Amino acid sequence: MEDGAPVYGSYIARDCREDHGLPKLEWPAQSPDLNPIENLWKQMKDRVQNKFKQGMKLEHLEPIFRQTWADIPIESINALIESIPHRLEDLNAKKFKSTRY
Repeated sequence: MEDGAPVYGSYIARDCREDHGLPKLEWPAQSPDLNPIENLWKQMKDRVQNKFKQGMKLEHLEPIFRQTWADIPIESINALIESIPHRLEDLNAKKFKSTRY
């Protein structure tokens, strides 16, 4: 999927896509992201940033990520999944333009 970002117009990207027989799928710029995993990644990022201390070594991040992932309640994940019909309704109401998601 390509959203019109300049990087996709480079000859390197075009040649790679052609060499591998990949079709070019146009995607509107600023399109709504309906994938609930994006919300989950944001939660992860916020939680990890709260635990990460200045000067901490990168090797200390893995246990922080693992524990942060384990600490996310299954109810939060289920709520994101259950939000999909509402996301689609909102998208339809906005005539497929940006939504609150």
